[in-house]
Amino acid sequence: LESRLVPEGAINSSVSIEEKAETKQAAILPAKQDADKKKKQNRLALNRVRCVMITLVVFFHSGLAFESDTDWSLLAPGLDRDYMAYLNLIIGRSSWPMDVFFTLAGYAAFHSLRVRSVTDFMIDRSLRLVPSITFGLLVLNPLTWYLWYALSQVIDNLTGAWSEYTGFWDLYLHLYVDCFSGNERCSAGGFCVQHMWYLIYLYLFCLLGLPIFLLWKKFTAPRIDTSAKKVLVAASFFALPILIWGTDLLWYLQPDLPVLRVFSKRNFLEYFIYIFFGYFLAWCDDAHEILLSLTYFFTGVAVALIPALPLAGLVRDGTSAGKWGSIWERLLVVISAKATMYAVWGLAHKLFPHLPRMMGRCFDYVADRAIAVYVLNNILIVCVEAVLYYACAGTFLATYTVPRFLLMFVLTYGLFFAVYESLFRWKYTKPLVGMMRGSDLGPKKEVQTKGSF
Repeated sequence: LESRLVPEGAINSSVSIEEKAETKQAAILPAKQDADKKKKQNRLALNRVRCVMITLVVFFHSGLAFESDTDWSLLAPGLDRDYMAYLNLIIGRSSWPMDVFFTLAGYAAFHSLRVRSVTDFMIDRSLRLVPSITFGLLVLNPLTWYLWYALSQVIDNLTGAWSEYTGFWDLYLHLYVDCFSGNERCSAGGFCVQHMWYLIYLYLFCLLGLPIFLLWKKFTAPRIDTSAKKVLVAASFFALPILIWGTDLLWYLQPDLPVLRVFSKRNFLEYFIYIFFGYFLAWCDDAHEILLSLTYFFTGVAVALIPALPLAGLVRDGTSAGKWGSIWERLLVVISAKATMYAVWGLAHKLFPHLPRMMGRCFDYVADRAIAVYVLNNILIVCVEAVLYYACAGTFLATYTVPRFLLMFVLTYGLFFAVYESLFRWKYTKPLVGMMRGSDLGPKKEVQTKGSF
């Protein structure tokens, strides 16, 4: 009777629908697992690359004392410093580590806005950046300048700029006024904010870029699934250095724009572009995969250009006055820097997720404290340089650059961890070095999304 009431085809159809659903679910599960695994590897890669970049920043800042064309060179007198200028060009003066940092910031902003409200996003950025900028400008920078000033009086008997300050409080109360007004008492010019320019720019970019970020995320990323589209995206990666070079021509070769140069001699426009470049890579997974597929090509270009870098005016003329040589020499530096940035970005994704466990933990430890390393590194470097100046007197370290430089670099890093763990890991002091997060105030308001990074 039931078989007469229910057609046989309907029963078979019901079974086949259930089987198809189970088959489809079984096919989706591995794909989801692969996607989750890929997201985890991306997180590890981009977190650990911060460890490498902040280490290079400390390396670069430490090396400034060993370049003959910098004010800090008086702390390491009598040493052969020509090759240190070349090494610092590769590491820092060509700016690619900072390009990576700004690209990371844009990449993180995209994923943060996917799971946070705008209010929570800005609270988090404000908690991390505003206290550290304030602490750096009002406490660390004046102390650093005064230490250098006091040492220069003892070591070099400095009689020019800086010597007109009568003491710490005179320098502290007039430093920024003198710098920004062009008073000859301050030899730092608009760069008296020192390395805090990066944090200032980063916060300004968050404020300026937020409306564009919010508008951008409403659009769905296109699928780059044809050869023509892939070639077009790859060509855009090659075109980016040309765009940066064009902004450099506006920045360095046109009449001065003091308002833009208040915080840094570096190109404001260049770093603003890299914020959006990182946002684009996070928005369009296919474009990101194309960039990663070109890793070894860009690695080869970066390595091949290293011997040609001495041709650039950066080494020949120095950079203390923004002397970039000819526009073609600048183009060489830009291509080298951007190829290096691409290569490091890709190699990080290929290598860092697969580090041995203990090494990975060390990378993660430093990466999680990267902003604190950045905030504290300058004053610690000056302190270590001062100690080594007296400790190395009469020893082989007073003559040989490499061992003294490496010793200073290692001591600076070690001193950071000692200072951080003893003074700045606590509730009321960690905001001073950028270690306060919005999550420390309570649970964030999550935004409904299809997925999160």
